[in-house]
Amino acid sequence: MDNITKTFPGVIANDDVSITVREGEIHGLLGENGAGKSTLMKVLYGLYSADSGEVYLNNERLELSSPQDAIDAGIGMVHQHFKLIPRLSVAKNIILGRREPAAAFRNGSGADDSGPVSSVASSNVLQWLAARFTLGLDEPVKKIQSLADDYGFDIDVSAPVWELDVGERQRVEILKALYRDVDLLILDEPTAVLSPTEAERLFETLRKLTDQGLSIIIITHKLKEVQSITDRVTVLRDGENVGTVETADVSREELAKMMVGRDVLFEIEKESVSIGTPVLEASNLRADDERGIEALSGVDMTLHEGEIIGIAGVSGNGQMELAETLVGVREATGGSVSINGEELTNKPPRSFIDNGVSFVPEDRHRDGCAEPLSVMHNAIMKGYTSNEFGAGLRLDYESTASYTGSLVDEFDIRGITDVSEITAGELSGGNLQKLILAREIDRNPDLLVANQPTRGVDVGAIEFIRERLLEQRDSGTGILLLSEDLDEILDLSDRILVIYEGEFVYETTPDAADRRRIGLEMNGGDVGQQSQPVAAADGGRSES
Repeated sequence: MDNITKTFPGVIANDDVSITVREGEIHGLLGENGAGKSTLMKVLYGLYSADSGEVYLNNERLELSSPQDAIDAGIGMVHQHFKLIPRLSVAKNIILGRREPAAAFRNGSGADDSGPVSSVASSNVLQWLAARFTLGLDEPVKKIQSLADDYGFDIDVSAPVWELDVGERQRVEILKALYRDVDLLILDEPTAVLSPTEAERLFETLRKLTDQGLSIIIITHKLKEVQSITDRVTVLRDGENVGTVETADVSREELAKMMVGRDVLFEIEKESVSIGTPVLEASNLRADDERGIEALSGVDMTLHEGEIIGIAGVSGNGQMELAETLVGVREATGGSVSINGEELTNKPPRSFIDNGVSFVPEDRHRDGCAEPLSVMHNAIMKGYTSNEFGAGLRLDYESTASYTGSLVDEFDIRGITDVSEITAGELSGGNLQKLILAREIDRNPDLLVANQPTRGVDVGAIEFIRERLLEQRDSGTGILLLSEDLDEILDLSDRILVIYEGEFVYETTPDAADRRRIGLEMNGGDVGQQSQPVAAADGGRSES
């Protein structure tokens, strides 16, 4: 990519950026949220048209006006939010969108290709697509299954996508690109939703792909991953290319400084504080997942003022159900939840909010904001009834905008020119996360439930968010921290609970923690290992 410039109203997203990717290398693309990484890759994938500059692949100049142009040229992209149809099988998802004649997928050339007018008219498009591709899929399915087996993907390509876990769905997206015979694969935050074990498996797959000559670009914020998997790294800052370096020649600290323009603290000093009275008490708490299957199996917990309890576990072991049940978003099927001594089990979320509970959800886009609404409206989403923002049915827009502006300044939320015009959906992931955190912390809650608060954000934002969580703890807030980043759990927590299959199976403290032991417990424990039970209020096994 040579001299790429891309602007939006009032923003220069890419400013004369050039980047070169070698054949068979894994190339990291680093930068703060809003640095222009995703925009640059969307230009490469044909989602955006550059204002100026040129793109070459295998020494051929490309004209990219759509993703199909990029795919035809040999460029594939796996987005952070997967583009799959859950009700269709793996094979059908992979074949969907191919340009081959319909007869190529059928057992003969005489099949009717006229199209199902009645099906479309009855809004039954997906069923028609499924039926259309069912005939004569034997050969494509064999090829797809062969590709999956060759790269060790361990996927049944006839299985519906909704049955797959998040790691398997990501492998389907990669398989989709391989089936299209790409030369260059772009991965946008590929480990943002993966457990450490799944991430390691992904890296093994990527190395197999580069051994075959495939070139890979990884957009990421995780410096440890950059150092472990990439060959070279390009760093963007404020839309400009700060530099491209050999990964082996730079330290994590040097990369972080290139990203943010200053030194970054990777270890935050945490002072000991005296814990106060219980703010959260859960007893024998049970809850189901979306399928009606029990995901939380009799959890007991007590969290005090000025205490951070870290919940460690592999994704899908009841963390989301725990967080949502404790803030009234999900119905408890058994047990009780009390906030500051008042039982609120299965009360509406507003009751929890009024009793001093704040919530940073796992999915900031789906559950943390209203993307079409302005930054201003999102900032006061839990305070519409406050006299500070007006009285009765009318909002005081002047005071509301002033309040939001102060949050934007205090929490260093970037990319906002007008809080009443810029929508939440226009913010980068890290800036949206800081907006949500600002809204929840500014309420000075008694209890803050923070589920994956630093997932998918850059190193500068991670440092900021962690510091604010510790400040809130020091001010007396009880914090329940759910994170798949074990370093984060160890750095911030006063106590650590490991969750496995909906139960707390182990408890320790950061000072006494054994990373290997925690890892074992996260994956079900070692059958041969004896442990002493902890008190029922904590529901797990203690460090012995």
